[in-house]
Amino acid sequence: MRVKCERVGLEERGECVRVSSEERGTCEGVSLQERGKCERVGLEERGKCEGVSLEERGKCERVGLEERGKCERVGLEERGKCERVSLEERGKCERVGLEERGKCERVGLEERGKCERVGLEERGKCERVGLEERGKCERVSLEERGKCERVGLEERGKCEGVSLEERGKCERVGLEERGKCERVGSEMRVKCERVGLEERGECVRVSSEERGTCEGVSLQERGKCERVGLEERGKCERVSLEERGKYRRVSLEERG
Repeated sequence: MRVKCERVGLEERGECVRVSSEERGTCEGVSLQERGKCERVGLEERGKCEGVSLEERGKCERVGLEERGKCERVGLEERGKCERVSLEERGKCERVGLEERGKCERVGLEERGKCERVGLEERGKCERVGLEERGKCERVSLEERGKCERVGLEERGKCEGVSLEERGKCERVGLEERGKCERVGSEMRVKCERVGLEERGECVRVSSEERGTCEGVSLQERGKCERVGLEERGKCERVSLEERGKYRRVSLEERG
């Protein structure tokens, strides 16, 4: 009858769970052949469980399927296929050799939207890749605009850590023009620090011979840095000085 108990073989409506039945409302864990059948059971109809080789709609995951809605981690050949699978269509997974749109990362691609860390030759190419076009990644020898950092560049907007010879060049690079970086041997105005300079506004920590010379360098003129053997005015500290304006912590023999 109706509302029958659990764990009992029933054959009517409202039958319990965990019972071998053959009608509607059949329980779980039982080989069923009708609608609403349980999970983890070899089924061949709608609403079938997980962990079962199915051939219809709504089939479980981790199962070799050949239709729509198939699970992940399965070799598929249709739409909505899972990840980590060699696919040849749209929406294919990541980490897979693809040759079409939406291809994954870390894969040799030759089209648009290709992943990172991959030798690309088109727009939107990834980082850390030898590129020759616009928007190229970092850490790559580039020859065009917007080139990455830490790359030998010869044009505008070049990165850091690179010997540059033009405007806006990075830091830690031998520069000879305006706005040159720090820690670079420069010979012009506004030169960086820690660089041998010979003009106005020169950096600190550089062997210089003129005004504004940096620190940490043996200087012989005005404004020279600290911690350097100096012999003139404005010489740094911790240096044996013999002239005016010499710094502190230095054996001085003159005024200042």
